[in-house]
Amino acid sequence: SLNADRVVIYRFDPESEFDEGEIVSEDVVSEFTSALTLKIQDNCFKKKYAALYRQGSVHAIADIHNANLNSCYVQMLDQLQIQANLVVSIAKADKLWGLL
Repeated sequence: SLNADRVVIYRFDPESEFDEGEIVSEDVVSEFTSALTLKIQDNCFKKKYAALYRQGSVHAIADIHNANLNSCYVQMLDQLQIQANLVVSIAKADKLWGLL
């Protein structure tokens, strides 16, 4: 068990080159708003993080507001009520398919 408030599987739109995607599976505690129906556009992901996740990087952040993240990334995480996160890449046929 991850003992997390929210766990999602996020799939990249293969046509957008990592600019867009959607949450395809979610487990969330009742106090939080579900993000399952959101179409997410994250323009700063590709610039800073896509290459790292393609290499299998794992990213752990204890506090998004004190982690020296790009402001556009913090704004996107705030929309999802995220204060801390752990991100693991999901590969399919040696390509970055999505994120956990």
